[in-house]
Amino acid sequence: SIDPLQRGTLVHSLLQSLYSDLGAKGLLPVSSGRLGKIEERASVFIRNFLDEYAAGAPVGVPAFWEIERNAITRAVMGFLSSEAGEEEGLEPALYEEPFGRVFKASPVSFDTGSMNISFHGRIDRVDRGGGGRFRVIDYKTGRLGGRDDDMAGGTALQLPVYILAASAILGLPIEKGTALYRKVSAAGGKGSVSFDGAKWGELGKTFAAILEVIVSGIGAGLFFIHPDSSRCDYCDARGACPSSKRLLFERKVSRDPRAAGYLAMRGGGEGDE
Repeated sequence: SIDPLQRGTLVHSLLQSLYSDLGAKGLLPVSSGRLGKIEERASVFIRNFLDEYAAGAPVGVPAFWEIERNAITRAVMGFLSSEAGEEEGLEPALYEEPFGRVFKASPVSFDTGSMNISFHGRIDRVDRGGGGRFRVIDYKTGRLGGRDDDMAGGTALQLPVYILAASAILGLPIEKGTALYRKVSAAGGKGSVSFDGAKWGELGKTFAAILEVIVSGIGAGLFFIHPDSSRCDYCDARGACPSSKRLLFERKVSRDPRAAGYLAMRGGGEGDE
């Protein structure tokens, strides 16, 4: 069957095409009042999209692909139903929107107070609403964890970077926006994780402090190998690490003054988020 990376790419492409189609048919924003028509249109669109995908891409054993496509269909239909229940008056405006000089797109940078840092990337979706409101949505096809408005000691910076980028692209204040991870799968965990731009006055200070630690550390050649079971378990080189890697890390960093800023950023050196 297809692997998680292929599944994620497929679902992202499907959602972009589906929402573009719904917009062309006048069926956006997704709402409870038009959900029946949306589901009818989406059902046909998803079936045709997946048929075309399977005709041109390796999808594995037919029986397993049938299971996979059914799971994708249920996940996307469930996502539409969930979005219809929100009724927030926000309508999709941009899909797979690039930013940064690498893509020759809108430049996005952030001044920490001591350095200016540029970013580049691509946002899955940007919605717009009345009063200058906007919302960034990043689709996740696996298990979703994390806490709202939490940068997890420098390990969860995607949402603040995306809301910063959307603000620059749209020419709107960050405080008018929100950024969300939205789950599009039957995997466990939360349905969404949010980052509230209205709290940028405080969250922006945390973001700046984290960036200074990371970027200055890179400049100084400091790359701390921080054992973390949520990441180490999926590392291809995990067999090369000793079973005592956590103990060794704690002993080394506790004696190295260069690690002080990094440990403070990570919240005292706790490895598991």
